[in-house]
Amino acid sequence: MTIEHINQAILDCDAGLVNFNNGNNRAFCYNNKWYPLRAVINRASALGNFSNDLKTDEALKELVYIFDYVKIRDVKYENNNLPNLTDLEKLEEINILSSIIQKLSK
Repeated sequence: MTIEHINQAILDCDAGLVNFNNGNNRAFCYNNKWYPLRAVINRASALGNFSNDLKTDEALKELVYIFDYVKIRDVKYENNNLPNLTDLEKLEEINILSSIIQKLSK
């Protein structure tokens, strides 16, 4: 699986082409939205002609291989809508990333 497969799977999810369960799901943050981890990574795997029946932990492992930084959280989905990050979540991410940058620049 490549970054291109994941990007396409994210676009497919934005377009409503990725099926996922409503209710609480493990999700990853990307471009100010919470995406259902397992559904998106399984879609990316299928696009790359790999196994597309990954469990949540396996999907997370694949995502970490591709992205340098991953934010994971349990998110409640309703009507298959992708929730945006709240202002508080954005501030939390800014603080975390600021701290990482500060440590790297020492």
